[in-house]
Amino acid sequence: MGSVMFNAAYTATCGSYHKSPAEMFSGAWMGRWLPTDPGQATAKFKTLVGPTVFDASDTHQTNLNSRRMNYYGREFGRNVTKEGYVFSPIYKFLDVRRDVHWLIDMMQTRIFGTLADNEKVPYNKAGLLMVEGSIRAGNDEAVRQNVFDLGTTSVEMPKLKDIPSNDKSDRILRNAKFS
Repeated sequence: MGSVMFNAAYTATCGSYHKSPAEMFSGAWMGRWLPTDPGQATAKFKTLVGPTVFDASDTHQTNLNSRRMNYYGREFGRNVTKEGYVFSPIYKFLDVRRDVHWLIDMMQTRIFGTLADNEKVPYNKAGLLMVEGSIRAGNDEAVRQNVFDLGTTSVEMPKLKDIPSNDKSDRILRNAKFS
């Protein structure tokens, strides 16, 4: 199953292996990690209550890692989760994928809030500044959450004169970007 999922490169799916499914490794792992806030924790090196350690041979470890599968093992005398992967080679790790989902949701919520909380967001320079302020505030929140590093964020807004008149008349704003 891990090979199938790995080959499909699912972007928001992780795989986990335990020699005894009845020990509910995945449930214990997610129960330990999911309550943490985005940007505050990785899914790797977590000690769990319940499941026993899978004493993986070198071959098992190689096979699991090559398929980006997670398991519960032992490192430096401690029982810990390994590795925190998702199948996707783009996002690589579960915390990165969760942070991306959180970031998109938070930005959409902030921009919607700007539009809904104001009687009118005019399609002029002042209105573009309102939207830009929402995006900048979102970037600042992502820095506070440790999703982005301080000094690494940017916002790119289109110039009012460069926005096609049909977008203005249809009240569509394109090419407002953050990173």
